[in-house]
Amino acid sequence: MEKLFYISLAILCMVWTFRFFRVKRSLKPEYFLNPLSYRTAGKMPFVSVLIPARNEEKNIARCINSLLKQTYSDYEIIVVNDRSTDNTANVVSEIAACHQNVTLINIKQCPEGWSGKNHALHNGVQRARGDFLVFTDADTYHEPECIETALAYSVQNSVDLLSVNPHLVTASFWENVIMPIAGAVLMVWYPIEKINSQDSRCSYANGQFIMMRKDAYVKIDGHQSVREALLEDLALARRIKDNGLRLRALWGPKLYKTHMYTSLRDIWRGWVRIFYHGLEKNIVKMGVSVVLIILFSLSPYLLLMWSLLSLAPMHLAWAVALMIYIYSIIMYAYTASNSNRIYVISHLLGCIVVMFILIHSSLTVILKKQITWRGISYPT
Repeated sequence: MEKLFYISLAILCMVWTFRFFRVKRSLKPEYFLNPLSYRTAGKMPFVSVLIPARNEEKNIARCINSLLKQTYSDYEIIVVNDRSTDNTANVVSEIAACHQNVTLINIKQCPEGWSGKNHALHNGVQRARGDFLVFTDADTYHEPECIETALAYSVQNSVDLLSVNPHLVTASFWENVIMPIAGAVLMVWYPIEKINSQDSRCSYANGQFIMMRKDAYVKIDGHQSVREALLEDLALARRIKDNGLRLRALWGPKLYKTHMYTSLRDIWRGWVRIFYHGLEKNIVKMGVSVVLIILFSLSPYLLLMWSLLSLAPMHLAWAVALMIYIYSIIMYAYTASNSNRIYVISHLLGCIVVMFILIHSSLTVILKKQITWRGISYPT
C-alpha cells in the first residue's frame, strides 16, 4: 500500500505540473488583446455590429450605450429583436430615435430548421452595410476601445474571423464556484495555441464577440450554413478553418465584459447546453472529462483522507505538501484568468458540480432529450 501511495503522489504531482505549464502557455501575452494595443490608421472599413436580443430589456440599453461610446466612428449598430415578449423592442426604439446609426429589426417568426439566434443574425446581416461584421450578445458591456482594437488587429494580421473572450462578471456564490472550473474543462478540448494554428483543425469561437470579414462570411454561406446549431460560434469557426480561412481566438478581459448567468439553475442549464454542443455531442469526450476530474481533481482529496486514516505521519506530510502545491497552481490560474481568488477554496465543490453537469449533458446525448434555451425547446 505504501508503494501505491507514493506512485499516486508522483503521478498527481506530474499531472498538476503539466497543468501549470498548460495554463501558463494558454495565458501568454501574445494571446491577449488589450485596449489600443493595435491602432487604426488611414482609411478603415465600415463595421456593422449585430446584436440578437430575445427578452433582453434588462441588458440591451447598457450594451447599446457602451457601443455608442466607441473610439472608432465608422460603424452602425443593428439590433435584431427575436420574438421578445418583454419591453426589449421599446427600449431599442427609444435609443434608435436618438441615434441614426442604431437600427431595430423585429423578427416575428422563426422558420423550422433554424435556431432563433442564427435566424436573427442571418436577417440582420441582410441589412448590414459593413465590410466587417461584429456579432455580440445583449448581455455584454464594451469598453470604448473595443471595436477599434479588434478591427486594427484583424486588418493588420489579415484575420478572417477574430473571436475575443471577455471578462466574466461573477457576482453570486455559484457563479464563482462553477464558472472557472467549467471554463477550464472546455479549454482542455480547445487549446488556444491549436485554435490559432493554421496547421491544426482545432477551431473555436466565442459568440459573445466575433469580428468577421463580410467576404469570409459570404464565402462560408454565413449563418445559413449553421442554421440548426445552438452554438453557432463553434460552428462558424469550424466552417472558417474548413474553408482555409484565417481564425484567431484571443483573451480580451479589458475590452469587454459579460454577466452570463445569475442563478444556479441558469448556470446548470447553460453549461449543459455548452458541454452538449461544445463537446460535439460526443459521449466519449464527456466521459473522459468526468474521468479526468475524478482522477486528477478529486483524487488528491482522497489521498489526503487516506493519509489521515492510515495514521502515517510521513504520508500525511507528503499529502499536505501535495495539496499546498496544487492550491498554489489553482491560485495562479485564478489570478491569471481574473477569477475571484477567494473562491479557490471552493475548488473541490466546483469540480463536483461540474462533474454532475457533464453527467447531465451525457444523459441528454444518450436519452436524446431536448435542449431548452431562452424558453424554446430544440430537438437533439
